[in-house]
Amino acid sequence: MKQVIEANKISIIEGDVAIAYVTFVNFQEDVVVIDHTYVSPAYRGHGLGRRLMETLVTVLETRKLTCVATCSYARAWFERHPEKQYLLKQK
Repeated sequence: MKQVIEANKISIIEGDVAIAYVTFVNFQEDVVVIDHTYVSPAYRGHGLGRRLMETLVTVLETRKLTCVATCSYARAWFERHPEKQYLLKQK
């Protein structure tokens, strides 16, 4: 499995197939919206969603971005990781 980081998507690739990904769209200059997380049913429960979110956090920190999590998985992940909630855009 390899991980691919694009401008607005992080994917985990097995062979030639994306088996998991998280997408985020630009909302404001320094804010993105995390709008979708997907893990193929055959790979669920193996930590791929966690791995995607950890990589996304690194991307946000590196690019000096904050985020709005509209994706239910991303919202739940941030609730379980209060130490990373500083990346959430304050209202």
